[in-house]
Amino acid sequence: ILGTGKVAQALAGRWRRQGVEVTFGSRNPETRRAALAGEWGAELRLVSAESCVRQSETLLLAVPWHSAEATLSAVKDGQERIVIDCLNPLLPNLQGRSLPEGRSTLHELSERYPAMRWVKAFNAASSATLADPSFDGSRLTMPYCGDHAPAKTEVANWIELAGFEPIDAVGSDAAPLL
Repeated sequence: ILGTGKVAQALAGRWRRQGVEVTFGSRNPETRRAALAGEWGAELRLVSAESCVRQSETLLLAVPWHSAEATLSAVKDGQERIVIDCLNPLLPNLQGRSLPEGRSTLHELSERYPAMRWVKAFNAASSATLADPSFDGSRLTMPYCGDHAPAKTEVANWIELAGFEPIDAVGSDAAPLL
């Protein structure tokens, strides 16, 4: 997981309860270690963003949109990875969108990093909902979209592991709607 904030921790906790070993990648792992140590203890696996990308076939990008480029600077052209884009294009002050209507973070990132197999998911729920995706005993749905069918199948499995019912919103053209 690239990121260490509330969304990253919520999904990491869900996957950890399913027996998945989670590694957090951070641009500043040593400064984030104390914040995560209490929750994760000896299970904490926190490495640089570059190490996280290098050792992972599937990544969750869970950073603020304005930090995405700095975080992804560890990605070199030609690295094929499945990347789950859970970002929303919010301004740093949260007072609006930083992308024009009709454009999404999925569009922007897939153009900048074309070797990656991008799938949009997990951006349509709060960190609290991601931590506990049940509502009156019912399982919540999680829409996802992208243009690479095998990557979408993999991401649907991650959505299931997190406790949601995956809903395929089809191609990347649906990303601005999510």
